[in-house]
Amino acid sequence: MITRVYNKMVQLPLCDVPVKGLEKYVKKYLHSILSENECILRHSINNVKDGIATVEMAIAEANRPLSEEKYPAYENPKGNNRVVVHIVPTGVRASIGGYIADASPATNLLASVADYCITNPNAVNAAVTTYMSPNVVYTEGHTLDNFFQNRVALIPFRKKMNRIGLILDHGENCEKIHRFCFQTAEMCRLAGGINISDYVITDEHVRSRSFQNESGAITGEIGRPLTLIRAMDRLLKNRAGDIDAFVVGTQIAIPQGALDLYHAGEIPDPHGGLEAVISHMLSWRSGKMVAHGPLLYEEEITDLLDRKLIDARATGEVIGSIGYLGCVMQGLSRAPKIHFLNVNAKETLSPDWLRLADVAVVVAPWNSLGGLPMLVAAERGIPIIAVKDNDTLLNVSRETLGFGDAVIEVDNYLEAAALAKRIIEGGTPYLSDKEHSKLLPEGFKIAEATGMAIESLVRPVVPFEVFAKG
Repeated sequence: MITRVYNKMVQLPLCDVPVKGLEKYVKKYLHSILSENECILRHSINNVKDGIATVEMAIAEANRPLSEEKYPAYENPKGNNRVVVHIVPTGVRASIGGYIADASPATNLLASVADYCITNPNAVNAAVTTYMSPNVVYTEGHTLDNFFQNRVALIPFRKKMNRIGLILDHGENCEKIHRFCFQTAEMCRLAGGINISDYVITDEHVRSRSFQNESGAITGEIGRPLTLIRAMDRLLKNRAGDIDAFVVGTQIAIPQGALDLYHAGEIPDPHGGLEAVISHMLSWRSGKMVAHGPLLYEEEITDLLDRKLIDARATGEVIGSIGYLGCVMQGLSRAPKIHFLNVNAKETLSPDWLRLADVAVVVAPWNSLGGLPMLVAAERGIPIIAVKDNDTLLNVSRETLGFGDAVIEVDNYLEAAALAKRIIEGGTPYLSDKEHSKLLPEGFKIAEATGMAIESLVRPVVPFEVFAKG
């Protein structure tokens, strides 16, 4: 059984490592320093300085040797190249996507030029609801990593919604917040028709805490991972055939004053990094889609409701302060099904299923390119569009990683959508200055065709009272 989940940071030199060998180099090195009782749940390059990369890992440790990961030994056939992947890393203070759902317009804009846009939940979670376009594929981070390692295919939502299991932290003084969670479930059932099959409350407080690491990114540790796993296992035992995905709500202890700094736009979401670790762990354990929403402590809820001035991007925090699970229930209800690829032989897959071979382009913040999807994209020659308007506190860019032509930098998501459209339609991602200058007006036309508010795609945000009277 899992005995603990902890954070570890290591440094490794990047000198003379070719772009197309970087992902394998990082994976081989990280696995070489693990014991047979350990497994990496999540990892990313969080800093690069003087040719040395700092890699952060969330590691699960068990009381016995863990089985070795197996991967399909064959390449999928050529795909349709009409899928965009939009990654906004969690807990890195992304200027677009670092707050509740403020990357939804950018995600929907990219989806408008593709058959599908695969994205991670934090990009589109909006407290009590979501604003995803129908062709946005809501995919948790561990499954995204498996997808980029060619371990799984994704079966997009068509007509039948997923059945949801709900896991709640026993927590401290949680009676009121549990009631709000149940009321949220009722709303999603009665207004959205979402099938929430069952719920379980953990035997004891999970006791998780978040902290800021050396790079400034937010991460954390799960105090009692086994109590979460036991709760999930109980649901699986009771309703295994009735649950397609898990919604998880836990309390997370955050540093003193962190919410003040977050709402002022000075630090990342103090819950987000650890939320990703929790969902990675449970998805790894269950093979199902998992997404997390924080259960705030009573004093945090009171503080939020009393606030007068906050960053415009954080307004969703106040609206959803008594429970963030509505958006997660909605998102997971139409998340893709996961098909694990056969590790021993080739198999015929439905042409409607999404595979790594279908990905035409990956879009991400310009200085946060150290996640596994971007490393794999660079290795496989999938173009990476780095958006300079989407700034984070990391220093992991085309220049610091030495990615060269593997990454194309654009100023904003309007240009990113226009370039993605060109790539999907068979054009080259490498444009002359003259052609590059055409991207912005092309992007405006794409956005205008969707009818979305153009100002939602740019930063800094102009407060509504000022914008509406301007």
